[in-house]
Amino acid sequence: MTTIDDAQAATYRLANPDVEFNPAAAIARKWLGLKAQGVFIGVPIGNEMQMDDGTTCQAFTSGAVLHWLGGDIVEVL
Repeated sequence: MTTIDDAQAATYRLANPDVEFNPAAAIARKWLGLKAQGVFIGVPIGNEMQMDDGTTCQAFTSGAVLHWLGGDIVEVL
């Protein structure tokens, strides 16, 4: 039987089936939270990218980038 997590993971990988979905990760939690608020930024176009300053970014089909700054802090760029 398919679960909601399975459906969310399939959606997350829609544009790029190689993208990993970890619902416990800060960027995925931010994406899920935005969706729950009715803010749709699309789906990731690639895996997370490590920045020179140690932070992490992930680009989405809307052109938005989620930028993880550490802990639970994720900004939308």
